[in-house]
Amino acid sequence: MSTGIERIMESRRIDRSSGYSVFTRRLVRFVMRGARVVEGNIHVTEGQSLAIFLQTRRNIASLTEARWIGPGMQVVPHMAFRTDKILWASSLDDGFPVAGGVRAVPNPRWAEITLDDGTIMHVGMYLADEQRLTDYFEATPPFLPVMQATVVGSGRLLGPVAINTSAILAVREIEKLT
Repeated sequence: MSTGIERIMESRRIDRSSGYSVFTRRLVRFVMRGARVVEGNIHVTEGQSLAIFLQTRRNIASLTEARWIGPGMQVVPHMAFRTDKILWASSLDDGFPVAGGVRAVPNPRWAEITLDDGTIMHVGMYLADEQRLTDYFEATPPFLPVMQATVVGSGRLLGPVAINTSAILAVREIEKLT
């Protein structure tokens, strides 16, 4: 009979005899409500994107080797976060995509997104020419992957990010950014 730990390990498909895990560590950044930023590693399976990882977390996302960004902050072995408190997430690992399985679009559609903390972002979205913006947002899972994001006012280019849709206060389509 299997113990609880053995069942968990089996469900995570870890081959204990070889010490091999199907999980890969990926470095990410979470920008949290309350203007806090944390960095650390998530553990994902082959081919899994950041947005898909976040969508599969019902309430909690765990980071290993995590640290709050700020003076004197130290790395801790493990921290867990409520996913509804994440405003947006980004990959700090060049080999780890924010979006996976998203149909490539030749020209992104641009929108201005206002978050509930007052942050305004200009984002390039994976949105087809004929697709309505409201339909796109209605069909979007909890974390919206965007091709590029810029924080308005600071001019800070974030690159690809996954935005928590529950943090979106308003959205409007805008002209292509130059």
